[in-house]
Amino acid sequence: MDNNSKEGVVKSNKVMNDRVFESERVFEHENQSVTNSKIVAELFGKNHENVIRKIKDLLLQYPELEWEYFIPEYEVVKQPNGKNKHLSYYLISNEGFCYLTVSYANEKISKAFFELNQEFDNENKFICANPEHTIGKALLTAAKRIRLIDLSANKP
Repeated sequence: MDNNSKEGVVKSNKVMNDRVFESERVFEHENQSVTNSKIVAELFGKNHENVIRKIKDLLLQYPELEWEYFIPEYEVVKQPNGKNKHLSYYLISNEGFCYLTVSYANEKISKAFFELNQEFDNENKFICANPEHTIGKALLTAAKRIRLIDLSANKP
């Protein structure tokens, strides 16, 4: 069932214009594949409010994740009394889904994941900020490979 066709639910234009993939659990949003917190709650067998709380806890700990991996959204639901109610949810990228999944693991695994991931991010930032370092390493690697090829070619 298409979520956009539910009676009484009006989504922001930004969300209504997204292309839903065949599974309807992953869809396109601003040239990125995403899911949302309601779908994740259903997949995890959790209450949506608890998933929202878990995301907010993650964002308190790692505020840099918001907007890149977790995009706050809301839908407007018309109430029987004629008033509108805004229901919050998050669009979640593939990476955000990984963060959220790991946050449900035990504390030791979660901590190791976040620490190592931060180190990956720091290294990637260094590599991007220092292209001469990256080019030098690439040339060194290529030279080593050429040397290995030369050595294996000279074997009887």
